[in-house]
Amino acid sequence: MKHYQLMQVSNVVENSLIFSRADFTIIQKVIIDFSLPTDKPEFLLTPAERFDVLESESTVVNLTAKANPPQVTYSWTRNGLPLLDMADGSARPSGVRYGHRAVYRGPLLELTDVTREDGGEYGCEAANTEGVTWTTVNINVIFPARITKLTRTVVAGSSETAEFECEAIANPFVSRMITWRRAGFDMSRTHETVEKGKSTLSVLNVTRQDAGEFECVAYNGIGTEAVQLAHLIVKFKPEVRLPHSFVDVAGEEGEAARLVCLAEGAPAMNFVWSYNGGVIGDNFSSSKYASQAAQLDDVTWESVLFVKHLQANDFGYYTCVARNELGHDHVKVKLRRRGPPDPPYNIRIVNTSSDSVVLSWTPGYSSGLPQQFRIRYQVFGSNDAKYTDVFPTNTTVFIVTGLEPEKEYTFSLSARNMLGESLYSKENTRAITQKWKPGQSTPTGASLDALSDNNAELPRLLLVVVSVVGSLLLALNIVLVICFIKRRKNRHSHSRGSPKALTQTTTPDSLMYTPSKYQQSINGEAICQVDDKDSYQEEILMKELFEAKKQVSEKCIPGYQTAKPYDLSQSRKKDNCPDILKNRGMDHVSLQSVPLSTTLSSSDVITTLSDDSRYSRRVLLPDDPASLCHTRQTDSPPGSCVLGSVGSHLV
Repeated sequence: MKHYQLMQVSNVVENSLIFSRADFTIIQKVIIDFSLPTDKPEFLLTPAERFDVLESESTVVNLTAKANPPQVTYSWTRNGLPLLDMADGSARPSGVRYGHRAVYRGPLLELTDVTREDGGEYGCEAANTEGVTWTTVNINVIFPARITKLTRTVVAGSSETAEFECEAIANPFVSRMITWRRAGFDMSRTHETVEKGKSTLSVLNVTRQDAGEFECVAYNGIGTEAVQLAHLIVKFKPEVRLPHSFVDVAGEEGEAARLVCLAEGAPAMNFVWSYNGGVIGDNFSSSKYASQAAQLDDVTWESVLFVKHLQANDFGYYTCVARNELGHDHVKVKLRRRGPPDPPYNIRIVNTSSDSVVLSWTPGYSSGLPQQFRIRYQVFGSNDAKYTDVFPTNTTVFIVTGLEPEKEYTFSLSARNMLGESLYSKENTRAITQKWKPGQSTPTGASLDALSDNNAELPRLLLVVVSVVGSLLLALNIVLVICFIKRRKNRHSHSRGSPKALTQTTTPDSLMYTPSKYQQSINGEAICQVDDKDSYQEEILMKELFEAKKQVSEKCIPGYQTAKPYDLSQSRKKDNCPDILKNRGMDHVSLQSVPLSTTLSSSDVITTLSDDSRYSRRVLLPDDPASLCHTRQTDSPPGSCVLGSVGSHLV
């Protein structure tokens, strides 16, 4: 309780001045009491509210409550088990099942990597000093459809009805969530019964052709389709399906043999082996024989008989009988010693041209050994047979070439392995070659393994290798030709630009080449070919001039006169030089007459031709000069002046 005073304020005017005065008076006591309401926690969300969560995703649910006082503690449970409290980083013990994917932090429920098992009801409790409040939420996990049950196999007789059931779970469920399908099948001959999460397929009036697989498909719009297979088996009696290679089995005395029997049929079947009329297993030693059976697929079955320690009386025919409730079938398997192969059979004409025929055949029994084939062919009605060996080993398709157009040929084959050779096939296959067409190429004999499944890549590889090698050789030839042409051009250009000796009595056409084949050379150029012992070369070869040689100048010296004109025609008669060296304009050379008393300087040199030269052998002296040249040299060695059939030259 408190006491309060009342203060009164008034204004007084004195001498034009205003004064304020306050009077205090104690009044009656006043008591004021404030009281606020208190409440226990109240959740803002309605009870049992649903939250949708996609499977494998994460989510957070907030259930904050209002209360007075506001200090509220929360706890979460699932199926009566407390969840893990992650508030303030401290974890209190909780149930193991929900301890990791579902935890809470106060009013927040945290779900991580949700699975369909995490769906359901979660409880939340909020408490303060005034009381406790409880509520629940529903977690709805959405997931794609999954097939949980399926009739895997149905065995039905002809004209009966076959029924398949398929069940699936999903969230949410949708209409027509489960369907049936089969490619190429008339589904109008079926009937479907659909319930929630279950579908039944009825195949009416089945036949053997209806045997196969049906697909059960479950899809609710979430994720991808769930598909599983159901098999329809139609009953039929056994049918033995034994490949030709299994009909004959090879063995040797002392070894063990393996005989195989394959059969198709439904329902399940059993096998019985017999030899020489006796059923194996009844009157035969168990140490001699052993057998086992297995199912390879829905309608295919296999039985294997082992014959141990072969003896001479073990070779022969063994009978396999396959039996089920609808009937039986049998096959004979021959156990024989190893030896030469059987002749090929089923010889067929694959294709023909004007000069070739493509053959194919089926190999005969070869004791399990590799075998090669030989083709015998001849014109129909003729006794002149030809033979072609087939390569590589085990080839079963081949081209026979070198045939004549529009002729009928007969073909037969034999086989051989490491143990011997077979007879030729009894069947003679005929083929008529086509009419020849202009431009048609002639192929070479080769195997067509590309038509078979065994060696389809071999011709392709050979074609690639041949193409690459041919391209490389062609490119190499082109490069060599280009280099040769460029080299010739360079030589010609170099030859035209080289210095040549200048003479008064010769023309450029008279300067020829290849000094190695000539007796004398003029600044690196030969004049005429020299006899080589008993024979001599007739061709004139090109020779490059050496630029290092210094140019030599010459001039004829006036003042000399000849005793008589030099007869060039006689020299030409014995001359084997080409016409290009024979300058017709030089047949008659007029030399200036000079006095015989004229003398030569010490630098002038007179010489003669060698003994084996075809030119005139005379010494050029002042008293008998047929022609005389005055040579003026620079720094080069002394030169010589010679007279040939085409004039004088400086050498």
